[in-house]
Amino acid sequence: MAGAVILDRFASDFAEQLCDQVQAELAAKHGELTTRFSPGYGDFPLAAQHDILKLLNAGKAIGLFATDSGVLIPGKSVTAVVGIINNE
Repeated sequence: MAGAVILDRFASDFAEQLCDQVQAELAAKHGELTTRFSPGYGDFPLAAQHDILKLLNAGKAIGLFATDSGVLIPGKSVTAVVGIINNE
């Protein structure tokens, strides 16, 4: 069981590092970005997963789905939004 907990933690860290990398690539291309927000954190309802997945056609494009409660399948998947800051 301890090994499973450790593996789960490594998988979570890896997913977070990938999100950081994608955000850095977006910032390099588009400039300053807002903080990354994911459904289920703060006032961003987990149910928003469904809208995001529908907008991206994620089920068909990459096989990413959400349960009725908004939990992503496969696990360790992440959806997030960032804004581009216009300093002009």
